[in-house]
Order: sequence, then C-alpha cells, then structure tokens
Amino acid sequence: MHKLTGIIACAAALIALPCTAAYDPQTELAPGFDQCVTKADGGPIDECLTNAYEFWDKMLNKAYKAAKADCEGDQACLTRLKKAERSFVAYKENMSAFLYEQDGGGGTMQRDNANGFAARVTRLQTLMLTNLTLEELMQSK
Repeated sequence: MHKLTGIIACAAALIALPCTAAYDPQTELAPGFDQCVTKADGGPIDECLTNAYEFWDKMLNKAYKAAKADCEGDQACLTRLKKAERSFVAYKENMSAFLYEQDGGGGTMQRDNANGFAARVTRLQTLMLTNLTLEELMQSK
C-alpha cells in the first residue's frame, strides 16, 4: 500500500483542499476528502465530492495519455482505446443523470449520489486503465 503525504498529493492534483498528513488510497476517496467531509459536520458534502471527482478526472486524463502512448504505432489499439473511453464517458454521464433524477431529483441526497458515483467510477476507470501505481501516476506529466 502506498501512502502519499497530503501536501504532495494536493500539489500534484492542483486541488484546493486542506491537506492532511497522509493519503491512503485504500481508505479515502481522494486526497483531503475525509477532512472535507469532517468539516461539513453533517451538512452537504457536494463540494467534497466535486473535489474528489476533479482529482480523479485529472488522474484519468494522465492515465489516458499514457495508454495512448502505449498504443503508438498500433491503430487498432488506439481505436479500441478511444471507443472504450467514449463508452466510459457516456456510461458515467448517463448513470450520474439517472442517480440525480431518482425520487424526484434535485435534492441534496440525489446530487451527492450522482457526484459520489462520478468520483468513484472515474477512480476505478483510472486505476483499471493504468499499470502505474497511484504515486507514479500523480508524478507523471
């Protein structure tokens, strides 16, 4: 298990979250997420979920660029990757919209469900797409 200091994680992700001593990707959704939720003190956590999604979206973009580089010279590989990524984006957007619209839609719980889903599925896609460790991914250009 890799532990990153919160300072390095926040700087690498360029997110405006208060940094904690360590980020454990096995237990925390994104760097600073747990601290953000604690500060919300039982109130809405949409900002925390949005920050987590933005963190993983940046990591996914890095992973996608690395995967494209791995396909260099192989048009079939590149075509499959692009098709898979477009399918992923459509799935993420449609499922998020579905979750938001549940039980009449528009409430805090529906927004949190949709945003939480987007963050978690983007995290999963990032980790599935790359063979890099989280630490290596965060340090890549």
